[in-house]
Amino acid sequence: GIDIKNHNETIKNYVKVQETFNKKNAVQFLKTHSYLFNFNKQHPFTNFNNSLGVIYIVRDPRSVVKSFANHNQMSLEEATNKILEFTTLTGEKHSLNMKEQIVTHMGSWSSNYNTWKEFKKLDRYLLIKYENLVLDTEKTFVEILNFIFQLGKLNIKIDVNKLKNTIESTSFSKMQKLEKNLGFPEALKDNEGKRITFFKYGLKNNNPNY
Repeated sequence: GIDIKNHNETIKNYVKVQETFNKKNAVQFLKTHSYLFNFNKQHPFTNFNNSLGVIYIVRDPRSVVKSFANHNQMSLEEATNKILEFTTLTGEKHSLNMKEQIVTHMGSWSSNYNTWKEFKKLDRYLLIKYENLVLDTEKTFVEILNFIFQLGKLNIKIDVNKLKNTIESTSFSKMQKLEKNLGFPEALKDNEGKRITFFKYGLKNNNPNY
């Protein structure tokens, strides 16, 4: 019953929607690019009652800039300036895809990174470095699983076979092959209408020291 074309109405209902799907007795996951803002000091993106905890994945911003520049086909300087300023994602009013009409408030790189630390006060915050996730995937993934079990007050039980299968099926090379064979919906098009490779660099080929 929410008019998502009305941005102010959408923001006012963030927490109400969360209260609705939190009636489900289960640990659920919401992936977002949003920073933890409070619109007009009245309408928070979320709160301590509706978010059990935060797993924040951070990447070296120099690498982020390079990846961001490729994704949006802009110069490194333009990409750098973009992540330093408050920005939004999508919000394409004329898009036929309803999801693309919704605005995501990303904030600046620093505000995005720092605001989510609010959950650290309650010991419900886990910072994961992207580089560690790539270089020592299993150890880092187990750390994430332990954090989830702890938040959900669940007995820690890890299926080794499922763990290894998950790591193998979500590797960067696997993602590259899937994109090549099946495409990737978030990949944009260049000026000639050709799809820009989304899974292009990875850690090994993305030296941040440009």
